[in-house]
Amino acid sequence: LNQPLNHIRLLASNMERLVSKPDSDPEQMKGKLRKLDRSVDRAAKIIDHMRAFGRLDIDDMQPISIVTALKGALVLFESQLKSEGVLVDVDIEDNLPLIDGIESQLEQVFLNIIANARDAISINAAGTGTIFVKCSSRLHEVVVRIRDTGAGLTKEQLVKIFDPFYTTKPVGSGTG
Repeated sequence: LNQPLNHIRLLASNMERLVSKPDSDPEQMKGKLRKLDRSVDRAAKIIDHMRAFGRLDIDDMQPISIVTALKGALVLFESQLKSEGVLVDVDIEDNLPLIDGIESQLEQVFLNIIANARDAISINAAGTGTIFVKCSSRLHEVVVRIRDTGAGLTKEQLVKIFDPFYTTKPVGSGTG
């Protein structure tokens, strides 16, 4: 839920800056308002999914495009990553097969991974970095690899990464 809310905050800040310019472009403002509206919709979807989380049924699964979920997550972070000097290098194989899943939940997974990559990059002294995303298929699988030029994990941290609610971030910052 923090992701779309942060995006809304960023858009509002950008819009405030644009409005204060004497030569502000109404079309640019309309575009930002449309993005803001989509982020509100995403937040509402997340809340709906949180309500339904305990009632998730295998029947809710349907054929989805992993690329659509990934691109949805990248769009949410696009302006923030750009403003922080983080590049995104995306390599998506053509004609990837559909997978069974729930698109909004898969998008949320990608949002969390991209947020972690962004946070890891921000720890670097240089302050800039790259997130690499590669989607491919082999046999009957779709493979997504996401890596970054961030600080990385120690061996002690690495063994804990699948522990529920484990985070390397300060208290109140990570989702675990």
